[in-house]
Amino acid sequence: MKRLSSIVAFGVLVILFVAGCSQDVKFAADSNVSPEVQEAIIHYSDVGKRHNLELERFYFSQMTGRSGAVAYKSLAIEDMYGEVERIYFGDMIVGRSADGATVVETLAEKQLVSENAVALLARIEKLLRNPLSTRELMNQAIVEVQEVAVATLEGTELDQVMSYAETAKASLEFWTENFGTLTNENSGWSLQKWWDTNKHKIAMMAVSDAAGAAVGAILGASIGSSVGGVGAGPGAGVGAVICGAASSIQGFKDDKFCVVIPWEQLNAGVIVVQ
Repeated sequence: MKRLSSIVAFGVLVILFVAGCSQDVKFAADSNVSPEVQEAIIHYSDVGKRHNLELERFYFSQMTGRSGAVAYKSLAIEDMYGEVERIYFGDMIVGRSADGATVVETLAEKQLVSENAVALLARIEKLLRNPLSTRELMNQAIVEVQEVAVATLEGTELDQVMSYAETAKASLEFWTENFGTLTNENSGWSLQKWWDTNKHKIAMMAVSDAAGAAVGAILGASIGSSVGGVGAGPGAGVGAVICGAASSIQGFKDDKFCVVIPWEQLNAGVIVVQ
């Protein structure tokens, strides 16, 4: 029943991507971001928002009726996604794989990201590995990379970078707000104090989340373009959400960088609206 309800939920997710994207992204009045880049960020912003909704659904929607502290790391990803494929890239504590490669370098070696997207993905990953003093500054720095992406990329390559970027921003938000609760270390600190104290752990989570979104974007686009009624664009959005959220959950559970591909959910998600 859980798996059936999850598939139905992903069907709704695809319909939402097909129907249109959110328009409530706010930009500062003095923002130097061009209208073209603002439009692109708005277009892809639902990837990040729905990424966070998936995490909230996994961690909090089934907690009703339970008493005492919840062992969030013990929750099984299969309960929501069914059987999944896991690809591990390295220890989140150390920050790199055994051979010293970054996650994006490993993704490129495995041909899981497009060649022209690699340099921009690497720029964002470098930011996440060396987080700035506030989350707002991190978002601004990621937007600077998105500006280059909009100016130089198109199609699936743009899908990958923008999905990666929006998932990274959303992940930083989710883990800043929920890291204490999910590690059972919630001491009532302000969000800024959580960021100051745990920003490297929070940003390392975003590396795994965003990597999953980038891979999911290209897989979803491929599946979406091969079936009627969906198309590569909506398929990329759904793939980014599904794989980004699944990678986030497994990365947190194992303290490892990973990409998790729920093939059944991914295929069901893009086929259901034919």
